[in-house]
Amino acid sequence: MIPVKTKVNMLHLFLGLLAVMPLIDSVNGILLRNSIRLMNIGQIYRITILFCLISMINRVRRQQAEVLLVSFMLLLLVQLCISWDYGISNTLVCFKLFIPIFMMYVLKGLLDKKIITFERFSNVIERISLLTPLTIIIPYIGGMGYHTYDSWAGYRGFYFATNEISFTVSSCIMYLILRLSDDIEVKYVILLVLNILGSLLIGTKSLLAVAAASIFLLILSFLRRKEGGKSKRIGAVAVISVAAIGGTVMFKDSLHAVYMRWLYGRQQNPDTSILFFLTSGRTSRIEGAWKAFHEGSLIQILFGWGLAGANNGRPNTEMDYFDLLFAVGWIGFIILMILYLLFLRHIKTNFWTIPLLGLIFILVFAGGHVLYAGLGGMMYALIMVYLAQYSQVKQDERC
Repeated sequence: MIPVKTKVNMLHLFLGLLAVMPLIDSVNGILLRNSIRLMNIGQIYRITILFCLISMINRVRRQQAEVLLVSFMLLLLVQLCISWDYGISNTLVCFKLFIPIFMMYVLKGLLDKKIITFERFSNVIERISLLTPLTIIIPYIGGMGYHTYDSWAGYRGFYFATNEISFTVSSCIMYLILRLSDDIEVKYVILLVLNILGSLLIGTKSLLAVAAASIFLLILSFLRRKEGGKSKRIGAVAVISVAAIGGTVMFKDSLHAVYMRWLYGRQQNPDTSILFFLTSGRTSRIEGAWKAFHEGSLIQILFGWGLAGANNGRPNTEMDYFDLLFAVGWIGFIILMILYLLFLRHIKTNFWTIPLLGLIFILVFAGGHVLYAGLGGMMYALIMVYLAQYSQVKQDERC
């Protein structure tokens, strides 16, 4: 009986740690801002998460578990050896890279074997969807925290990385519109309103676009429904619309500062494409980084220049697919893409999954700081698992 109790406790620990992720990253942001970097709380937190995941790897099919562990150990060994100058940093980033990969497969295994229910898993994301906007709005009201851009535009609470919190709020919004599309509960409307207010405060182009696209999809799904509950749907749309308009008015100074920054950036680069503007100039970095990578040694081309290379003078596009290729080389990149793509088999196509997967792909491609970022990577895993399980439930309902 003791081993069983240990496994149950490990599961409770894992789910509990996931639920408080926004709090951990807010505290971690404060520590990083104050230059407390050696084994900070974020690193301890994610090493604990990784330990939990590896201890529960037996919940994944044996063949999959073996592939995951061998891939992890191989890339970890390469990252340790690829550069003695920053091998330890490579190792820590490798942990962050594989946490979302392990999370996707372990959580799916736990759900498939009914060790945790879909509702219990959903409750974890629900708590994150509450804590995330609160850790932005409350510090804003208290006059604390940091700006999204430079020291005058937008606002992101105590979070350290703009794109990570932007992706997290985007994922929360995606989750909440899925819940509202099935069941118009007051708590989901409130949570969506809070996340919309958070997105208006943060003010990144990608987050505002995702919020607008998600609300449009929600309205479209309401229009497609033939059954009753029309008054509830109209009420939900009215509340969300009022919140969006009211938030825009409340945070008009912050949004104006963001707009002026966008305008300044456009004026500084008048002859560039709209893609350059939408990606905040990231597309201009691809050519130089691609050239520097492929003009290196064969070892570099095959195994990369290290996951921590961007922090040690290597080119950085801030577009995850490119940066991942340069960091782990073609061999590592192919292995990782296989692991990501294999998980997509679990996601059935329906009205929601195709556009939401498209939004996620665009955010990872154009915004970066997701696949091997701490907060962004873990949120990526959670929303992908939710889409997989949600689409399976919908398919079963149709059968």
